[in-house]
Amino acid sequence: MAERRMPFNVSELKEVAAKALNKPVEDIKMLRKIAEGGFNRILEVTMNDGASILARLPCPLTVPRRLAVASEVAALDLLRANGIPVPQVLAYSTGKNAISAEYMLMEKMTGKPLSCVWVHLTDDERFKILHQIVTMEAKLFAMELPASGSIYYSYDLPPTMPRIDIPGFDNGLCIGPYAHSVWRYGERKDLEIDRGPHTNPRLVLRSFADKELAWIHAHGRPRYPFDREYMDSFDHRKQDPQEHASSLRDYLSLIPYLVPADSAAHTPTLRHPDLSPNNILTTDDLIIAGFIDWQHAMVLPAWLTASIPPAFKNYADEGSRGLQIPKLPDDLQSMDKTLRAKVEEQYRR
Repeated sequence: MAERRMPFNVSELKEVAAKALNKPVEDIKMLRKIAEGGFNRILEVTMNDGASILARLPCPLTVPRRLAVASEVAALDLLRANGIPVPQVLAYSTGKNAISAEYMLMEKMTGKPLSCVWVHLTDDERFKILHQIVTMEAKLFAMELPASGSIYYSYDLPPTMPRIDIPGFDNGLCIGPYAHSVWRYGERKDLEIDRGPHTNPRLVLRSFADKELAWIHAHGRPRYPFDREYMDSFDHRKQDPQEHASSLRDYLSLIPYLVPADSAAHTPTLRHPDLSPNNILTTDDLIIAGFIDWQHAMVLPAWLTASIPPAFKNYADEGSRGLQIPKLPDDLQSMDKTLRAKVEEQYRR
């Protein structure tokens, strides 16, 4: 619970919110919590005239401290500049402030989560949504980025942190170290390691393994597998960290053979870190109003970003695994109600 406890100055948050809207603090009608996820608490600030904005405060467990907020702010600005509908950032702070917490104030986008309507849509309506998602992805792939890492404003990075300027922007947008939590959770935050940015795809692959080797060297000890599905594979025995280190060194020796020969696959590419239906907002007319929650977004070589969003994956049958076009059985109309509903749901998936 200590990792989620987040005391902050409510009065000062109201002051900052009112200032962001160029209104007196007395115009605030209501401040309420509307959501709390794995990493953030979301508050809604509503004014007397009905205007609303969102305040997002990262929990103490959110890493990397300061960099996570700074990177998402810069990423959202870059995305908006490239015509992708994302929330506009109104104010933010990553250091000490009167609120006593990091924060980001942003517009409250219209629309409802796609997860609320997806199962009720027809095939044509789903195609309409998917076409818009693909259009967004095409804009991401068209962005010209100079390196792998995460996006920042240069002034938000400590002077000693490496960065590479993004061409075409005179406001300090750059690629800096990876802002994903895997680089700094637990004891990893104190490791002296290379966290990017990288212009060489081999270094991208190498850095992830070097991170874990450094952690094993400093903190490794025999322990049970973290994932329960591996328990049976290892006969419910503690595993020697040197076994994992040996596997990582074998992986390092394979890196020259893992990088695709086609240089187009090396292109630094930004994709949404969690493209789930909950993070896609749609209007009643099924127009996507916004893509939200870009926290921990990374730029990686294109081939490493190539995947199907988890929400659209389906490993339940051989047809899906073989990428076969699904079809309903010929005897659908003769099935009882329960079986028909099950078959139709499988078809939708």
